Amino acid sequence: MPKQKAPGGFRTATGIGGFATIGSYLSTMRERGADILQALVLGFQGI
Repeated sequence: MPKQKAPGGFRTATGIGGFATIGSYLSTMRERGADILQALVLGFQGI
């Protein structure tokens, strides 16, 4: 996939996909009343 110059934006489809995945995860955790910081820590730890 070619890189695109986009100041302040995403440069690859992988970057967009990662952002969407994390956003979806945090949205779900927020709906469940979870602590968002703790959810991020656990998410990056793979728990």
